[in-house]
Amino acid sequence: MYWYNPLFNIPLYHGSGKRTSRKLNKWKNSYLFQITFARLLNIAMETITIDGIPETISERVFLQSLIWYGSAVAFKKNGGLFILPGIPTGNGFNVYGDPGEAWVYSIANGQFNEPVKLYIPGSDENAFLKRLIDGEQTGKQNGVIIWDNAMRYPFINTILYFADSISDSMRTLDVSRFWLKRPVIFGAEESTQLSIDKAIKDMEDNNTYTITNGLTGVDKTQLFNTNVNGQSLSDVTALIEWYENKFREFCGIDSNTQMDKKGENLITAEVTANQMYESLSLDSRLHYINQGLDLCNKFFGTDMRAIANRQNQMYNVDKNQKDSKEGDDNGIRRAEPDNV
Repeated sequence: MYWYNPLFNIPLYHGSGKRTSRKLNKWKNSYLFQITFARLLNIAMETITIDGIPETISERVFLQSLIWYGSAVAFKKNGGLFILPGIPTGNGFNVYGDPGEAWVYSIANGQFNEPVKLYIPGSDENAFLKRLIDGEQTGKQNGVIIWDNAMRYPFINTILYFADSISDSMRTLDVSRFWLKRPVIFGAEESTQLSIDKAIKDMEDNNTYTITNGLTGVDKTQLFNTNVNGQSLSDVTALIEWYENKFREFCGIDSNTQMDKKGENLITAEVTANQMYESLSLDSRLHYINQGLDLCNKFFGTDMRAIANRQNQMYNVDKNQKDSKEGDDNGIRRAEPDNV
């Protein structure tokens, strides 16, 4: 994927023309969303690692499939085991809603695009579970579907929401910063545009003054205060941090739960509640991913296991332990770290 392409589509300069400025702002909105989305997707993918994964399986594609589609399919091909994105074909579900077939496809290149008969959990114990909407499942079962969570819901939708919220808040911060430097809006007739443009250009170049001969439109303008102040920047910064922490809670990893959005230390009960929420978010995903991997291990003779990537939590754990050892010199209530 050529992420650098947008850099060459729009001139990266602040021209005085309205069209160029409008295009540049649209590009900034799009580009900031793009880099925020990619960053959050990387965070989500790095929360889990697969232990005992065969060399024929790409861990990256496996985790990406779970996040993007809410499922992935393990299947045998040419004597090797593979895991690729796969979704139910709609050819039938049993009484528990388990599909009997999935359409499996390769990433981007179209080298594999085939239906795979799925092993239905418990069907070897009772043939009733092979009864699908369109009839009894027939043929050899050669695949296992692995779900990302209990609802079988793609986590990518959560990433999209937070990427939009965070990037939009960051652009709000950019705009607030812009108007903090330029606290007024000029109001004037169209005939004075050149004079106004010169004054604005001087402001953009950080000039402390603009020269006028007394006959230009600068002397005949109205100024409207934007009412932007430093507190606006602090409020938006706190909001961005709140979104970032909330997303990491959804992922089940190291959100900054020691502090609330006002920068005040939380009491032990509040921190414990946040840490429990983080653990439940991740443990729930691990539970259902491992259910699918257990079927793979049974069906294909592998020994795979999804485990939490604790490297993502090391900084926060170490920091909490350090804070607890420092004590409470200023009378501030400190939260005790959870035992990890």
